[in-house]
Amino acid sequence: MSKNHSGPVLVIGATGYVGARLIPRLLSAGYPVRAVSRSLDRLKRRPWAEHPRVDLVVANVLEPDALAGAVKDCRTAYFLLPALGPGGNGPSAQGQRAARALIEAAEAAGLERIIALSGLDDYPRSPAVVLRGGRAAVTVLRTAMILGSGSSAFEILRYLVDRLPLMLAPSWVETPAQPIAIGNLLHYLAGCLEAPETAGQTFEVGGPEVVSCRQLMEVYRQEARLARRHILTVPLCAPALSSHWISLTTPVPRHLARSLTAALSRPLVAADARIREIIRQDLLDCRQAIRLALAGACQERLQGPGGGGPMPPPEWSLPGDAPWSGGTMYEDRRRLVLRATAEEIWQSLIGVAWRNRWGLRDWLGRSAAAPGGRGCGALAGDEPGAGHDGRCWRAASVEPPERLVLVSQMRLPGQMILEFRLRGLADHLTEIEQKSLFAPAGLPGILYWSSLGPVRALMFNSMLVGMARAAGKQIELGPQAVHAPSGSALLS
Repeated sequence: MSKNHSGPVLVIGATGYVGARLIPRLLSAGYPVRAVSRSLDRLKRRPWAEHPRVDLVVANVLEPDALAGAVKDCRTAYFLLPALGPGGNGPSAQGQRAARALIEAAEAAGLERIIALSGLDDYPRSPAVVLRGGRAAVTVLRTAMILGSGSSAFEILRYLVDRLPLMLAPSWVETPAQPIAIGNLLHYLAGCLEAPETAGQTFEVGGPEVVSCRQLMEVYRQEARLARRHILTVPLCAPALSSHWISLTTPVPRHLARSLTAALSRPLVAADARIREIIRQDLLDCRQAIRLALAGACQERLQGPGGGGPMPPPEWSLPGDAPWSGGTMYEDRRRLVLRATAEEIWQSLIGVAWRNRWGLRDWLGRSAAAPGGRGCGALAGDEPGAGHDGRCWRAASVEPPERLVLVSQMRLPGQMILEFRLRGLADHLTEIEQKSLFAPAGLPGILYWSSLGPVRALMFNSMLVGMARAAGKQIELGPQAVHAPSGSALLS
């Protein structure tokens, strides 16, 4: 397929978990992309929304007339809508309607290829199968569960293991499955564009291992460095009952939990490995995939919509993902307004935050000493550079006089990041915004954050006031708490 004369690649399901991660892969390969969603707001939340080769199109995928404009001038389309709807009891009627609408629009526009994603537990009348009723050559990739921060299967696994030291689990935890890392799945999906022999074919895709959910839970526990979990199996599958149990213990919607547990009522193993010979790549095992998904814990939350920096790895949660993506995350935001310029405040900010000259002297350092038993007192050296290690913090980003990001190196039951932003206001005023992110490691981390309560507010307020005093500048407003943006998955 020529990248210069084929028109844009249509992506239906552009704001979904897979679609939102496939688009950067297509862009990096040089393809123009037409991203389709019913919501312009959801499209704009994605980091690639302002890319010069992305065309954002708002269309109701259930209506052929609405899709007609989206399909125009395209030769290839990705159909990445989920097969199961909120009922979770069978094929999604809406998914089938969307597939029929795409067929009708494709016939009029002369679409040549459709690449669709489906489940290994598919039904005869799934949306992907319905697509075969048109003239376009349809490639179907059938997969089991996807491993990556933000996928429903991974998030259910994460929340269960993080929160429950003891689990009474149905028999589906022993069902064999062949998970695939999201990066590997994206490579297959994008690779189909360059492999014409995949047109009109159905492939089963999976990773290099066949494991049970119990084994996945144990690998996750080890990679997350959690204490041993005890899983007691009961001799029943009961997807409906399991979905209720999952919805009570995790924030993942019940219909997604029902879809997963129903799929695990039988083995989810890829019996067809032909695609490995056509689209070659190194497949990540489950441990590698989980390690990558966990690597971004707090850092992924510092990526703002629209990017500005490099695109985060697909294994991380991304801006615009479902609010329950990324696991439990706590946030504390505070602001202070000073009568000063950012340049006048910067060195005082460094002195208080980086060298730990807090108003509550070394409070956090005494409660959680740095490795080696060192406290968090003054650090030798001057202003940090990105990647520099201090006694208790690593400087992840230093952008004077606007932004400082510190990653904790203390012995805490989780990962903590402090971010400071300086914003110039009118009338010679500057706002300091301090954001603390904490990703708890299991129940000890959750209890740790909850127990701080008023002490945390006093500690962070004292830090901001200390910056004002060190700079010798007048406080005009604050310090005051700032609520997290609506729709955030963070817990304050």
